[in-house]
Amino acid sequence: MGGDVVGVAELELPLTENLDVASAEVSVLPGHRRQGVGRALWQVVVDRAGAAGRTRVGGEVSVDLE
Repeated sequence: MGGDVVGVAELELPLTENLDVASAEVSVLPGHRRQGVGRALWQVVVDRAGAAGRTRVGGEVSVDLE
């Protein structure tokens, strides 16, 4: 592995209630968008949430308007 970090994913898994839910945020640097980075990060989020027994993933989307 190596190279530059161009995107990150954050996954939150509640431990005491709403145990079927996960919350996620995926961010990709503007110059690296539309190349599959966000989709790959989202797939990791979904896979890990499913492995933790979660059936729903919520999040928010932020995009630059320019």
